[in-house]
Amino acid sequence: MTTTTDPFLLCDMGGTNCRLALSVGGGAPQGIRSFRNDDFDSGYAVIDAYLDGIGRPALGGVTLAMAGPVIADGIRLTNRDWKITHSGMAKVLSADFDGPVVFINDLMALGYATCAVTEAQCRPLHPGSGIASNGQSFVLACGTGINGSMAVRLGPHITAAECDLGHITVPGPMLAKLAVETQGRFDPASCIEEVLSGRGVAQLCSLIAGEQTALTPPQIVARAVAPGTETDDPAARTVALQAELAAWFIHSLTFAYRPADGFYLGGSVFRALLDSAAGPGLIATYDALSSRPFTDHPALHLITDDLAPLSGLSLLSTQVR
Repeated sequence: MTTTTDPFLLCDMGGTNCRLALSVGGGAPQGIRSFRNDDFDSGYAVIDAYLDGIGRPALGGVTLAMAGPVIADGIRLTNRDWKITHSGMAKVLSADFDGPVVFINDLMALGYATCAVTEAQCRPLHPGSGIASNGQSFVLACGTGINGSMAVRLGPHITAAECDLGHITVPGPMLAKLAVETQGRFDPASCIEEVLSGRGVAQLCSLIAGEQTALTPPQIVARAVAPGTETDDPAARTVALQAELAAWFIHSLTFAYRPADGFYLGGSVFRALLDSAAGPGLIATYDALSSRPFTDHPALHLITDDLAPLSGLSLLSTQVR
């Protein structure tokens, strides 16, 4: 029999690694351990290994996020044949466990994290302007793909929503510039994921160069130059263009979701882009767009901690007790 004082098990199952921890009363995750997915044949095996390693304590509940869709009887990982179901979890947990088990998409965990991250877990990028608090925040993550989540605070209760953003088309104001930079090779029907995600870095560089690039996305980003620098290097032009494109995309999402309490960026592509020489270009474009008539921009932050989803799952645990 579970009790309200028993810790929640927090599971963040990504495509490459799984991170697990415990949380007592919604407090900071503790007992954090990371596991390589390649070392296990299922998500259940990862959970078993973690619980065995900490002595299989009594649990008050489970909040589990996975990089994939929630389905009728559970949740499945997008890039490997892993599926977690409620009946499967019952076999992994102790026989007397009767607490809640909640499955959410991994971006929803980051959505909750926008209301839980500490200053040590994120970096301020822009202070925002002219927008009053409304209890809404938004996270946009750009890595292998692109996705987002909106969190809404209603008094003491917080809920996050899943937002599938990768298939949104490229913002109209950027189409003309993309056409010029690629000499007409860019397809205006392309979705944002095809030019701004990890694979989009190489695709866009190939379009600008006019031939298939041999550079990897990290190599392309490493050749970035400071904003305003003249260059013929297709890689450097790619990163500069992506910085401007990202700012326009964030700008358009601001109108759709109105996250007055903060806009947060996450994922490997945004981190690499903002840490590159072209990073200030994203912030400068965002700042310039905030000066347009009838435009209010929320503060902009970069989530820098890979453990931030666990903070979001800890917050979620307080909502389902």
